[in-house]
Amino acid sequence: MTERPTNLHQALMGGQVRIVSANLAQTIEALEFLTRRFERDRQMLADLSHAPDSAAAVGVLTAFCQRSLSDYMAEAARLSGLIMATAEQVSGGVQDEVTALLGGTPRR
Repeated sequence: MTERPTNLHQALMGGQVRIVSANLAQTIEALEFLTRRFERDRQMLADLSHAPDSAAAVGVLTAFCQRSLSDYMAEAARLSGLIMATAEQVSGGVQDEVTALLGGTPRR
């Protein structure tokens, strides 16, 4: 009789682990993107400080803005896919919890 509470506990914890793990993975991805962007911002400032004249400075800023736009568009596409995967993982975790609470066997 002690088997069911243990299985229920494991199923509930398994669902929670999937949910939290999915959210942490999404956060890590976002932070990695921000790290890359901040490094590029820093590089742009260094390039800007070495520009010999206003025309060169405008060139640095133009190139930076174009690359930033491209980076953000690519990241938005990547994050939308990650958000979809996260939603699927969260949904699966919630379904596992509900199944366990109703006495069924959750997926693994």
